[in-house]
Amino acid sequence: MAINALGTVSRVGDGGAQRVQREVEGIERQRLTPLVRRALERPTLDVVEWQYRQISYLETNAVSLGLYRLSGTARDAGADGAPAVPWSLVLKVMRSPSGVTLPNGRTFPAGYGVHPSHDQYWRREIHAYRSALLQSLPVGLAAPRCIAIEEDPSGFLWLWLEEVADDFAARGERWPLSRYGLAARHFGLLNGAYLDAARSLPGDDWLSRGWFRQWVTRRPLTEDFRARLIAPSTWEHPMVQLISPKSLGERMLRSEERTAAILDAVDRLPSTLSHLDAYSRNLLSRRTPGGDEETVAIDWAFLGIATVGVESGQLVAATALFRDVSAGDLRLLDQNVFEGYVEGLREAGWVGDWRQARLGHVACAALPLHRCSDVRGRARRTQALRAREALWLPRRSISGGARRVLPLHPRLHRRGRAADGAVDRAAAAMRRRPVGSPRADRGSAA
Repeated sequence: MAINALGTVSRVGDGGAQRVQREVEGIERQRLTPLVRRALERPTLDVVEWQYRQISYLETNAVSLGLYRLSGTARDAGADGAPAVPWSLVLKVMRSPSGVTLPNGRTFPAGYGVHPSHDQYWRREIHAYRSALLQSLPVGLAAPRCIAIEEDPSGFLWLWLEEVADDFAARGERWPLSRYGLAARHFGLLNGAYLDAARSLPGDDWLSRGWFRQWVTRRPLTEDFRARLIAPSTWEHPMVQLISPKSLGERMLRSEERTAAILDAVDRLPSTLSHLDAYSRNLLSRRTPGGDEETVAIDWAFLGIATVGVESGQLVAATALFRDVSAGDLRLLDQNVFEGYVEGLREAGWVGDWRQARLGHVACAALPLHRCSDVRGRARRTQALRAREALWLPRRSISGGARRVLPLHPRLHRRGRAADGAVDRAAAAMRRRPVGSPRADRGSAA
């Protein structure tokens, strides 16, 4: 018997997602049983009952057709009176975004995300789970175990994964800042392993390449948005004056002019294997059988080759953008993440200049945010940027390879100069010394 744990049909955005939900709702025992047997490694189990719950559906994501949790009980078919065994699985359903129109009216062109070179290549996560790369992650970092990959007659891909429970969420807690630092250290171990000259980068054609550049350059500031940045009426609005200096628009435009130079500088940094979407909502914390904290990363759809520092910058930027850390803790988040990341790089054997990582980190933490559709969309909908909607804009322009992103929040604006101090010092150091020069010491990166 299948039960919708929500009690009602969840709202989904288009025909493909609705069809997937109907199929999940009507899934049969004979389809679930081999999956449960494989997940629990018990070949004689039979599924007794089950239920499903929709975890999320992103109406701005043309690839995702839904994320579901299926759970229930099973019994050993060969043993009379055997106790019920609980089980749970996570299902992620994907499709090609080529030609898809979303409920918000956005249409993706034919061929979008189809070729492996595209940063949004829709089959990349499937390739990742089929490869050996996720089986050779460093100690402390893991991916959920892949139970099965299915392709239905419509070409939709069904990815069945083990369910991983986050230890902090189970206690009703958020991650402390130190846990972000530990996760960054684990990703530093991953990145550092491939920065070692003795270990070559994987050459699989499905891996993303140039993801950061593609993300930034495909989202230039529109003429409409530029006009709103220049318009005095934008910055004279009373609510905007409460949270933003009048010079912010000029800083954004100056930063836009320097984007190409910053991207070129980032491209010259050492390359490594990176997750590229590691942030608060894609990371889970669990204990290993030995009692050590392990970071489990989900959503490997961007896995690919990127330069050092981009991984940690993305962790800070996306976590901040989704407001999973309070505004007052952003500076400490950045400090914990970057120090943990460099620590992981060093443990993995990387002896390069830490300022190379800092350049990639601050560029990735800054350049994407004023291009995000959320900011541009709000700017188009209203003549004034509204403070109560917690918009995100760059606090400073990039200078010497350094830039900070802070929310439009009065307290942080008052502390802006102090918050940028560490980055300014790193930028000054890079101007005094070539970016590529190695350091013999392994001192603090802050």
